[in-house]
Amino acid sequence: MLEGDRVTLQHRRFKNVFGSGDVCGIPIAKTGGSARHQAPVVINNLIAVMEGKEPKSVYDGYTVCPLKVSYGKIMLIEFNYDGLAPTFPSLNPAEPRWLWWGFDLYMMKPMYRYLMLNGLM
Repeated sequence: MLEGDRVTLQHRRFKNVFGSGDVCGIPIAKTGGSARHQAPVVINNLIAVMEGKEPKSVYDGYTVCPLKVSYGKIMLIEFNYDGLAPTFPSLNPAEPRWLWWGFDLYMMKPMYRYLMLNGLM
């Protein structure tokens, strides 16, 4: 586990090393959603260090946990270091919805394959 700073994602002892995803030892859930939000922070901070500057990009601890509570129902819990951080505040994250089930069933695989793996998201 990388000894990472929870905000800059920079190694605490080796300033030219950064981490994201499962390897990063920060106090937040390890999900694809958090790795997607960590990637731009790591890139910006790594470039800053390579240019001899201090890292300024900040990771707020965002992560998302889809919880399948029954067939056809998912609760999409999004949070950061400060607490709940829903992308759609008008949709109560504590309420299971078929909308998130459909999103998981039909959209996640194409998003991973055609967007995330190709660096477009």
